[in-house]
Amino acid sequence: MNEALLPHYIRVNGASEKHILRWLRKRKVPDNRRFAYSILNALKGGLEADEKNPLSYLNTTFALSLKDSFWVVPTHKAHLYLYKWAHVNLFENEFNPILQEVAFNGGRGQTQGQILSPEPTTDGMLKKCWCRTSQGVIELIKGTGEGDELRYVVAREPLCEYYMPQVAQAMGLDCVVYGLEKGIGEWGRRERFSTCPLFTSQKWGF
Repeated sequence: MNEALLPHYIRVNGASEKHILRWLRKRKVPDNRRFAYSILNALKGGLEADEKNPLSYLNTTFALSLKDSFWVVPTHKAHLYLYKWAHVNLFENEFNPILQEVAFNGGRGQTQGQILSPEPTTDGMLKKCWCRTSQGVIELIKGTGEGDELRYVVAREPLCEYYMPQVAQAMGLDCVVYGLEKGIGEWGRRERFSTCPLFTSQKWGF
């Protein structure tokens, strides 16, 4: 085994069963992300499967992510998978539209079988989803929070993400540039959304 190719967390802490399982759990969408339970419920087996086994998301998602180029195939199904990385990686293949909608707006969408989506492995608290522009650029769209008190604080986050790169650029720093858009959010309210292009690749992870 080439340890240089292991995930950073496992390379630092060791490839013990405990640390591998911890890495897989941390890879899953966090509970505090907006619509996290809707995302997990949209996977095959839903929340019931997740409650019985927190790693059940591996069975339908390959643990694919846009953070890096790692993926997981359950050993008891390995003989069924003739897929190659080119067929499943999220950098080159289309995302599941049902999970994309659930991730940003909630709801009760349901996927079937294996899916290709970065949503089950994207962290952060605010609602968000990944999409491809008409030019083929992968972008993250991020909304605001829930509740008046939280909204008062995080409604400014899209503005901060829009202006801070401009400050960084003025200082001569290399940074990810954010865009700012307006649209209709939950309950028909007008809402600001920040957008940014994907800054990882199949070669460079985060």
